[in-house]
Amino acid sequence: MTDRPLSPSDEWVDIPIRRVPPKIASLNPKAVTVHHWGVDIIVKRGLDGGYGYAVPKRQQNLPMPEECYSDLGQGIFWHGPC
Repeated sequence: MTDRPLSPSDEWVDIPIRRVPPKIASLNPKAVTVHHWGVDIIVKRGLDGGYGYAVPKRQQNLPMPEECYSDLGQGIFWHGPC
């Protein structure tokens, strides 16, 4: 998030796959997006957002309902379409 800060008027910014950090690249992401709430790393596209990892600034900032996420620990959450 610090590498791609958002302006107050931006809702999100997509990070080109070739520019993601090596640890994120190792997940073979299809899309990496920085939002005001955190970072969404999509590893399989699908309806309603696909499957992937969410790394929020705070858990209560996650954009989908709580039941859409599995807590993987250390502030990382797995989600599917919801």
